Amino acid sequence: MNAIIYSAILENQVLKFDYEGGVHTVEPFCYGVSSVGEPVLQAYQIAGGNNPNDAIGWRLFKVSGMTNIATIDKKFNPRKDGYSSNPAISKIFCAVPVNE
Repeated sequence: MNAIIYSAILENQVLKFDYEGGVHTVEPFCYGVSSVGEPVLQAYQIAGGNNPNDAIGWRLFKVSGMTNIATIDKKFNPRKDGYSSNPAISKIFCAVPVNE
């Protein structure tokens, strides 16, 4: 389990990491294991990506592909718009509680 991801979710801390050739800045929401046994992070991407077509919005990242994972000095308020737990995540380690 990645302690940086885990604590970032518990503390609503923005994460920055390298992934598939680009730098991604995200609000981490749900950390767990996919239905095929791969650790994954469901997050809202707020900046960065691999190319100009990378959309801001909800993304699912394979933790094995993430490098240079670090928190930045920025907190986020849990967003309600468009968030729901991803059915591809079969086991959840931790998730941001979202008040309805």
